[in-house]
Amino acid sequence: PERCHAFGEALAASIRAWPERIRVAVMATGGLSHDPGGQKYFEVDERFDRWFLELLASGDPARVVREATIERMIGAGDGGTVELLAWLVAMGAAGKRAARTD
Repeated sequence: PERCHAFGEALAASIRAWPERIRVAVMATGGLSHDPGGQKYFEVDERFDRWFLELLASGDPARVVREATIERMIGAGDGGTVELLAWLVAMGAAGKRAARTD
């Protein structure tokens, strides 16, 4: 999580340093709790999903990085939940802004 967030910050700095004014969209893919082919294949960990979305909406990147651990993601679905690391890259690029999750 720390490195993914730091990468997003570096990405944003690179975009800002571009010599011309450009518009860039940073998108993160991947789902919330899921475990394709795993023991929780047909389960959704709604509690984790709501917790994670509320965490993003807090607008506190340090808290997100601290609390959204790999272990916690794996607990919600070993086969795919760690895809949320891509979301942390996008969060790093967005800066200290609260996510809209509606």
